Amino acid sequence: RWRLKYLLNDHSSQLSEPDLMYRTWQSSPLVSAAVSALPFELRPSQQECLEELWADAIGRNNGRMLRLLQGDVGSGKTCLGYLLGLGCIESRQGGGRVVAILAPTQLLASQHAQTIGRFADALNNAEPSSTIKNVRIELLTGGVTASKREDLLSKLEEISTDEAVFLVGTHALLTPDVVNRLKNLPGVSTSKGKGLALAVIDEEQRLGVKQREKLAMCAAHSLYMSATPIPRTIALKGSSGLMDFTILDGIGSDVETVIVPSKALDKVVLALKSKIDKGSKAFWVLPKIGQNDTVEEDSIQQNNV
Repeated sequence: RWRLKYLLNDHSSQLSEPDLMYRTWQSSPLVSAAVSALPFELRPSQQECLEELWADAIGRNNGRMLRLLQGDVGSGKTCLGYLLGLGCIESRQGGGRVVAILAPTQLLASQHAQTIGRFADALNNAEPSSTIKNVRIELLTGGVTASKREDLLSKLEEISTDEAVFLVGTHALLTPDVVNRLKNLPGVSTSKGKGLALAVIDEEQRLGVKQREKLAMCAAHSLYMSATPIPRTIALKGSSGLMDFTILDGIGSDVETVIVPSKALDKVVLALKSKIDKGSKAFWVLPKIGQNDTVEEDSIQQNNV
């Protein structure tokens, strides 16, 4: 804990008065355009959380942000990480023009890349009046070959001044050679320090302490995200005050929970079929796979849904 504290203080010494200071996200041309380009409106709780994150990482300019964003699955944490990342790059607070997002599984990393990719495509089409003209997404997982990984890292080291890049990845981001390259990514200027503008660690409870620190030490600011933070993370707030917390309440308005009696199973199937025909997906969860004479619970084989 103390090692982390001293390293954070050492890194924060690289931060100086930014070239562009946006006290609120509403004053940022890039982030304002990104919010307008989203396929939904930010909930009041999301706006409040974004303001809190923004004040810590961009608006105050008195050190390095180390913060946990806690919220239920589907509450919109990824969207806030995306918007904050854009702000960190545009404001030139520290590091370069790359935001790294670490996920514990390849499936989750791919989902983040697709989600943020859709947000970025809409933003690029909107042509924001900002110094950043293009936002692109890169995915780095264990399945990427060595040659493609080298090409990807070389592109990050030669990023143009009007670009912002979100590098989404799994544990492949934590290999020694990749960490060293990310730590030494060129900054927006010689006075702003090298490395990432922001490191986002998703589902932090599924990653080891040293794993999280590897990526965090490459960045000017760090944002941890979780629905169920581990006790050690909570202790960083309570006992040392090292980590700040932001709580994101609620979930998206398009989520509806309905309790249906078992005799209405046919209606449930018809409703799901209607959704699937429109391109949606469904998960049907049952307590067991096969039949068991000693247990009366329904199984997948019995229902044959």
